[in-house]
Amino acid sequence: SLHCARPRPLQYARMSTPQTRKLSSYGRHSIVTTASASTEVALASTYTVTLERPLGMVLAEEPPPSQNVFVEEIAAGGNAAKDGNIKVGDVIVSVGDVDCQDIGFDSVMGALTADPDSPTLQISFGRYTKAEASTANEEATSVTPQGVEPEAVEVEVEGKDGTATLTIQPDMILRAELLEAGQTIYDGWGTMMNCNGGGQCGLCMVEVLEGEAQLSGKTSAEERKLKKRPDTWRLACQTVVDGMDPDRSKLRLKTMPQKK
Repeated sequence: SLHCARPRPLQYARMSTPQTRKLSSYGRHSIVTTASASTEVALASTYTVTLERPLGMVLAEEPPPSQNVFVEEIAAGGNAAKDGNIKVGDVIVSVGDVDCQDIGFDSVMGALTADPDSPTLQISFGRYTKAEASTANEEATSVTPQGVEPEAVEVEVEGKDGTATLTIQPDMILRAELLEAGQTIYDGWGTMMNCNGGGQCGLCMVEVLEGEAQLSGKTSAEERKLKKRPDTWRLACQTVVDGMDPDRSKLRLKTMPQKK
């Protein structure tokens, strides 16, 4: 098993201007984070988890002078959400025996993808608190539409291997379900270079032909990676099949829509 290196002394960072961000909704779940203004904060505690791939979270780098990488979003129904310990804003301290404090985004991604054949990753996180007193105010809410219960979704997939029909249970990440069903979502280069569902490479694109209401809303990672693509395109690793459409519409997808 992997062992985490002992973190070096925890670093200070400075939070930016006052802000309240509503992160993109994942089906019936949404996360709201409020950060205090320009307050010196420190990593107050650390913890270690073992996560299965795909991780089910979006990462981002703190603004200078820090080069820490933190959890920007957590996908509802994903492995990070199921773990229950990880919160938006938590900082990656180490991956396995690699110290990840202040090494920058690319180096942290390198540590996360260094062993693509391993089904799990051991990751240590740190959590911020104000250096002098209370923690940054962070609130997570879960919203369920009135009278709607999630149901399994029938999914028709058009792709390199022809057309296939799948049944996907509610709150499942689309990328994981497509791969488990043997669907091809990467070309040869993408198979070698993809980020294992981290929302960073932008290579697991799918086109939603019908049934968009059965899916979670777009994440900020999708907005960045797909800003020059059609509105109907999604990243499979960032998309949760939530099964919350009151009309129970069929979901039709096309994999690798960039390959005409």
